[in-house]
Amino acid sequence: MTLEYKDYTYPFRSEDLKRKLKATICAFLNTLGGRILIGVSNVGLLVKGLFLDINDQDSLIRDIDALLKEFHPKVEPEEVQTVFVPVKKKDSDEFKRGFYVVKIIVKKGKPNELYFTQRDCYKRRNGKNEV
Repeated sequence: MTLEYKDYTYPFRSEDLKRKLKATICAFLNTLGGRILIGVSNVGLLVKGLFLDINDQDSLIRDIDALLKEFHPKVEPEEVQTVFVPVKKKDSDEFKRGFYVVKIIVKKGKPNELYFTQRDCYKRRNGKNEV
């Protein structure tokens, strides 16, 4: 299983960021699946988390669902799931109130299907998304 770390903020304001997120989801669907961890830095695997209240969590799920509607063939709800993982305080077992790592779980897509975003088809090769 592949893990991809994204040190993103929310809301996703940048169209480039949304494009990269769609490309990663597409590549995971077209290969063996994977996990995207938003709120974790790729450098040193520093867990920052995102500050999200319940409304932000609902909004983020709707935003991910909107991205998935741009795929062909249709991505079924069980193929991509979003989970909010509470972040612990450094050197403590206590949680940082309101901070979460967003884990997007992408399963391998349907057999004999190739998934496309609006413009491109991506596959995962050597730890990168390729068109």
